[in-house]
Amino acid sequence: ICGPSRNSFMSGRRIGTTLAWNFEESFRTSVLPSGSSGGGTTWKSVPQHFKESGWLTAGGGKTYHEGLPANFDSPWSWTEPTVGTNKPFSYLPPHYPASSGGSTYQVCCQQPFDPETGCVHVADAGGGYCKVDNENDIFDYVLANHTISTMELAHTTGKPWMIYAGFKKPHAPWGSPTRMYDLYEPLETKVRLPKNQFRPKRSPNVASIGDCFLRLDNGTCDDIYPWGPDQAAPDYVVLRNRQAYYAAVSHVDEQVGRVMDALRRLGLRNDTMVLMHSDHGYTLGEHNEWEKKTNFELAARVPLV
Repeated sequence: ICGPSRNSFMSGRRIGTTLAWNFEESFRTSVLPSGSSGGGTTWKSVPQHFKESGWLTAGGGKTYHEGLPANFDSPWSWTEPTVGTNKPFSYLPPHYPASSGGSTYQVCCQQPFDPETGCVHVADAGGGYCKVDNENDIFDYVLANHTISTMELAHTTGKPWMIYAGFKKPHAPWGSPTRMYDLYEPLETKVRLPKNQFRPKRSPNVASIGDCFLRLDNGTCDDIYPWGPDQAAPDYVVLRNRQAYYAAVSHVDEQVGRVMDALRRLGLRNDTMVLMHSDHGYTLGEHNEWEKKTNFELAARVPLV
């Protein structure tokens, strides 16, 4: 899950070392066993290491999980803005919060179902999808703009720099422009069902999420169709949710492309290292599992490019 995983790779330490197992503790606040060394402010995060080595460090979006550590680990991890209009980083905060600007969480979850937009009301649940054609309402689009601006300013300082871009998608809720959904129409030919929609034989209940993550525009799974650990959702439900995930992947891929184009425009593509990775995987109906929160391979593995 997000919090422990991000505390691990942002601090450069295994979760068994940070002891940040949940959404309550971070590597800055976890209580280590008696006699253990480190912890709290004595540990250096990865961006902090570069910062203290003379690099300019800046971040945006979901780098650390919100609140873990507090304030996205400012002031330790990030270069603080300088004072004076002649200094580039007086124009931008050191870290662009994950709740700033547009947010698909607001677009998809805080309004009732709208048959014109296909918006799904899911209260505080993690699922849901919608079509959002004003990209200024989509966090990842706004974050890409911020990342590009940050790179442009960092380039003028003459310092080496490390900039994090913490895109939210394809984490649900999946809010993407209609044109991204259209890439996966018609459903019958562009989207496939999982090959195996059954949980492993004799697997204990604790190995599964046991929570209905799927949402539709006219209600939740508990309201309109049967679902359970041993009963997969109807095919049309599975296909529509997988389509929304694919649309989200395509949209965030486009934002990554915009950032890469900016690197080329600035003449930095050949001497800049670009690393892409994630905090967890995702299941889309395989083994009748959705989202994450399990130890199944699809939920635990991450890309590293």
